[in-house]
Amino acid sequence: ALLKTRLNRALRLMQTETMVGITDGCLQVIFEAQPLPDAELMQLVVRNELSLLQPTQNYRVKLFGRLPGTIMPAWSQDIT
Repeated sequence: ALLKTRLNRALRLMQTETMVGITDGCLQVIFEAQPLPDAELMQLVVRNELSLLQPTQNYRVKLFGRLPGTIMPAWSQDIT
């Protein structure tokens, strides 16, 4: 919940909505905006926020970008 709040705050000016969840030990973050969120920029934002939060658990991280009103992501990216 804290990560989602921080991401939404960081991306407010870009009018990008975030959805955050954990599935099978994988932190999944969906970015939704028009125009489509830039994958490299979203990766930088997530890396920065995670480094500031310093989570006690290590998760695999997968990012997704999609347009509003769509279900399938236009891009996905793993952070290692």
